[in-house]
Amino acid sequence: MASTKDQLLTNLRDAARHLNATDKPELAKTVAGLLEDRGWVLLRMAVEDDRTAKNFPISINKVLHDRVKKASEAAGRDLTQDVVEGLRAFIDGGFSPAGYPRRGTGESGSTTMNVRLPDDLQTSFAEVAEARQAELGYKTTIGHVVKAYLAHKYTEQPAK
Repeated sequence: MASTKDQLLTNLRDAARHLNATDKPELAKTVAGLLEDRGWVLLRMAVEDDRTAKNFPISINKVLHDRVKKASEAAGRDLTQDVVEGLRAFIDGGFSPAGYPRRGTGESGSTTMNVRLPDDLQTSFAEVAEARQAELGYKTTIGHVVKAYLAHKYTEQPAK
């Protein structure tokens, strides 16, 4: 009979092979990555970050939300991944939101998108947003950057 740790390794390897066989290469790569050097360290860091993450509600146009959610799911991602990616891109200087979005008249309403953001990401964003205020011409918010990033990534229309 295999030990618990041997069974864990066997199950992870089998899961990676199964995911590859069922045309889910990104998921297979993630599972296989756990078995690589430092894979468990990265997993532990991710779990710790998730424990410290707090809900962050973002008001977003319902049509935009539905479009980006559908496109994100089709890409095998979830919106929280995309939100974090967009905020990190803004912090690193790789993404700048176009103009300040104004709510249009006759829009289809809004919904709330709830994402879990680590405190350190929110703090970094606040510092960078303050520093980039002159460049952008206004003080941006997490919600604005998120909506602009999602619209940029998944649609051809600017966020409203």
